[in-house]
Amino acid sequence: MSRENGQQLMGSKQSQTIGKVLAPAVKLWLRSQVEAVEGLDVKIEAGDRQLLGGTIRRVSLQACKAVYRGLHLSKIQLEASKIRTNLPQVIRGKPFQLLEPVPVIGELQLKEADLNASLKTGSLLVDGLTDLLCQLLTAGGAIASAQILKNSAPSWQHIGMESDRLTIRGSLPTAEENPFALRGETPIIISSHLQLASSNQLRLSSLDIQTSADLNLGIADSFPVELGSDVEIKDLIIARQKLVIRGIINVRS
Repeated sequence: MSRENGQQLMGSKQSQTIGKVLAPAVKLWLRSQVEAVEGLDVKIEAGDRQLLGGTIRRVSLQACKAVYRGLHLSKIQLEASKIRTNLPQVIRGKPFQLLEPVPVIGELQLKEADLNASLKTGSLLVDGLTDLLCQLLTAGGAIASAQILKNSAPSWQHIGMESDRLTIRGSLPTAEENPFALRGETPIIISSHLQLASSNQLRLSSLDIQTSADLNLGIADSFPVELGSDVEIKDLIIARQKLVIRGIINVRS
């Protein structure tokens, strides 16, 4: 056997070894990123040379009933390409890692029940709603109340979806924690249309905030919500009791 043929055979065997451990390693890494997931299906496309160099040509995945940092998702469809990883180390037993940010094209579906399940424990959604309320209060001139909410967060009870309008119900902190509140918890209702203003900005319009607390709000009818430079939303659809988001997000290890 020539030296060249021997090297090819060795490379083929090594790539086959990587191929055998790659899918389970990727699945294990994906499962480590979420608290729960069902029906996880991962498909990987990669050539021998790419695998040996640590590059995955394409990965697509589908999953349902996933929970990521407390956020419940009914359905996920994601696709990424040219993924740089530590594959040579994976075959030696090291954990799977991304070596650089990966643009991921995908679709997320959240039902009204998913949003409300996400309110039961600390989650991305709970933090996001509290941060949004602080921004609204600051924009409306109630800066002191916004500062209080940063230390004593409101509780959120329910989110309703109807066409392109969201209704969020919660309670402000008690009077002992918030001098602007009445005795006991003070209900607050935020109602607004949700629209896509740009690829990384949402817009609340026809905004209405109802509460018996003395917040002295002067909030405008429209309010922008920045999503950050790692997000690029293509479509945002709010149907009855379902939210669909399509776009690109940069995933970092």
